[in-house]
Amino acid sequence: MNVLIVDDNRALAENLGELLEDEGHEVCLADGASAAMALVGHERTSFDFALIDICLGDDDGVALAEDLRRVIPELRFALMTAFSSERRTSRAESLDLGPILPKPVPLEALVELLSP
Repeated sequence: MNVLIVDDNRALAENLGELLEDEGHEVCLADGASAAMALVGHERTSFDFALIDICLGDDDGVALAEDLRRVIPELRFALMTAFSSERRTSRAESLDLGPILPKPVPLEALVELLSP
């Protein structure tokens, strides 16, 4: 499965990426919304699943997920957060963007989400 991980914490994103690659997935990393949208806009890049931090510094991970859904309607999501406002979490839940995972993300839960 081709997985996009979007997190402004580069070390965490790289760690998750390595773990998912060990599970046989192809992974691309982005550190914010514009970097993620640039990857999606690249003609040779397609994603099956996106794991997005709700709080991306100045960017809003929920808004990014909405934008990605418009571009790739079949894209599956999970959001992650160490802390988030109730407003963002509620908005994510109302948009049915997938599960919201705590940070650090439990690898077993993520692997299960990526299973066919």
